[in-house]
Amino acid sequence: MSGGGYPTNAVHLRRISRHVAPRYGPNYSPWLALLERLAPRSASRKVSGRAGSVARRLVEIGFVLGCSCWACFSACTTTLDPTVLVPEDDDGSAGAGGDPLATCSLVVGAESEYVICPEPLDFVAAAADCVLRGASLAAVVSAEEDDFIATSSYGLISGNVWLGGTRDDEYVWRWPDGTIFWRGGRDGAVEGGAYVRWQFGEPNDSSTVTTDPERCLALTLGGNDWNDRACSLSLPYVCERPI
Repeated sequence: MSGGGYPTNAVHLRRISRHVAPRYGPNYSPWLALLERLAPRSASRKVSGRAGSVARRLVEIGFVLGCSCWACFSACTTTLDPTVLVPEDDDGSAGAGGDPLATCSLVVGAESEYVICPEPLDFVAAAADCVLRGASLAAVVSAEEDDFIATSSYGLISGNVWLGGTRDDEYVWRWPDGTIFWRGGRDGAVEGGAYVRWQFGEPNDSSTVTTDPERCLALTLGGNDWNDRACSLSLPYVCERPI
């Protein structure tokens, strides 16, 4: 991943697309515009033609593949998340396509499991990595789930952690499955009966470390609350998938 944009290794992209993308439906058009806003155009131009389409397809899967969450969680057990290899090309070559995914830790709740990954990635890269694990960036729908993820992450990672929330130009915040949970900035309003846990004064779309807009949601460990961050920043992340 380069500069918050798409992967630039076209061979690797073809391998991923061949083995991952066909598993999911093709209707990702509502999310393509969001992807184009999250990934800088200068970076997207590094991949063109078929490779560019594959790159967009891969990350669109990351935004659309949603997992349901539940309010109650059992005590978790931590194990090593199995290493996953992207299959080789038909000619048997390995190269980048044979590289294993980063080592992450698996924690199990009552009806969902979470893959906690300490290696910092920008938001788009983290979403793509979750897809390769059969998951999506985590969607938090209750205080119990929020605390479960935060508590499970202690000792593995620190600071801010990517979750799956993103906003559009109208400041409408959604989880990866498209569920709206917040409308507006710091003075916005919760959507319906959705769960939110913004820090005081957030989301404020104001960064002290970059001029990029803050369109992506991060969990702050310690306070177990949320902050909007620039998607180009590299942070640890949490994937979610059903048991």
